Amino acid sequence: MKKLLILSIGFLFIAFSASAQKQNRKQTKECCSVAAKTHHRVLIHLASGDADAHKGLINQLTGLKEAFGDSVEIEVVVHGPGLDFAMTAKTTQKENIHKAVADGVKFYVCENTMKYKKITKEEILPEMGFVKFAMAEIVQKQEEGWTYIKTGF
Repeated sequence: MKKLLILSIGFLFIAFSASAQKQNRKQTKECCSVAAKTHHRVLIHLASGDADAHKGLINQLTGLKEAFGDSVEIEVVVHGPGLDFAMTAKTTQKENIHKAVADGVKFYVCENTMKYKKITKEEILPEMGFVKFAMAEIVQKQEEGWTYIKTGF
């Protein structure tokens, strides 16, 4: 009798666990499909001159576009050592930047950093836009409700 009771409890436990796992998977799918219907605004801050960080940024952009498709608006603000990412003569990501722009990603370079480093607009990739002060742009976007991500550190 005890064996039968123990087996019954074990069977119920296994059945309950399988049901809970199935429910968790269902909830995850529902969560992601709901999130995909929401409009997302993401601001990414790049201040690293490291080529691996630049490649990582491109991977992040690709992942966000794959996850949210047209329901995500992405802007990248580049300043400080990150300017290498945006410079025609120094970037290792020229083709990937072009693809990201074609997918709707907007890139902005800090004019204040350019002034400090004596870099002209002609040295910057033509896909790039400009902002006077990167930090001010970041603050303003956050105040408008944009999700902030710092990359490349």
